[in-house]
Amino acid sequence: MQTSQTTEEKIKPFRLVKYFTFSSLIIIFLGTVVLSVLNTHWARMLQRKKSEDYALVLVENLNHQIFTQFLIPVLIRYGKIQLREEEQFERMDKVVRSTLHSFKVDQVNIYDMGNTVSYSFNKSIIGQKDTGGAGYQNAIQGQSGSRLVQRGNFWEILLGIPKESKIITFAPLRMERPMSTLSGPVLGVVEIVQDLSDEYQAIFKFQILIILTYAVVMGVLFLVLLFVVKRGESISEKRAHERLELKEQLSRAERLSSLGEMAAGIAHEINNPLGVVLMYAYLLKEELDSDSPMSASSPVPESNSLNSKKFY
Repeated sequence: MQTSQTTEEKIKPFRLVKYFTFSSLIIIFLGTVVLSVLNTHWARMLQRKKSEDYALVLVENLNHQIFTQFLIPVLIRYGKIQLREEEQFERMDKVVRSTLHSFKVDQVNIYDMGNTVSYSFNKSIIGQKDTGGAGYQNAIQGQSGSRLVQRGNFWEILLGIPKESKIITFAPLRMERPMSTLSGPVLGVVEIVQDLSDEYQAIFKFQILIILTYAVVMGVLFLVLLFVVKRGESISEKRAHERLELKEQLSRAERLSSLGEMAAGIAHEINNPLGVVLMYAYLLKEELDSDSPMSASSPVPESNSLNSKKFY
């Protein structure tokens, strides 16, 4: 049990390094995901700004074409503008569609000064009143503006993949003044609707691609770190076991050395009284031999003398 605890204490610092490494890897991956989300949000903002500028350029071009190719010729020919007349409507429709045919525009509505739809790609809404809202009111005052309209559930909008994303731009339709950079009075309002669903879907797919790429890279790094950590952990455990074995061998040698010293002391303590016993036994034997008739002529054996000296 003590050996197991000692081993755990030896490899604990290495495990702390391992946990720190893995935690850092997870934090880096999460930070990368956050940066990817922020970059995607920034890309959407740029796309929206680009679409707004794009719409204003279209409005400016459309304003010029309507003024030069529709307003002036119709006023000269009919004396007034009445888009309810089929001929005038067809002429307006031809001017608008020829101007925007190569541009990605989902819907165009033109309002008169009374907030009534005078022209639209969707003929069913022509004649409707008060549908422009705040965008129309600002455009009447000469201020262009855009708003983003998205359709989808909560999670689709939160993740940036709504089913439909459209940017609606309101801009004033002005009378042009020849040879002047100043615009004339407001004649109406142009509403341009652009569908950004494909662009937002492409941005979302790019975001997913970035996250998957980072996930693959982080996964490879995780496997490499896992291999290195496992290898280092096994080496650390092996060395810890080797140190424990060496310590046990040293402790065993010390115990054996102590046991040998104790045995030598015991032998010494036993040899001393045995030597005295042997000496007295020899003296007793000599006395017994001296009482016998052969004692005078019997010499003392050298071996016994040596043994007595030895044990003495």
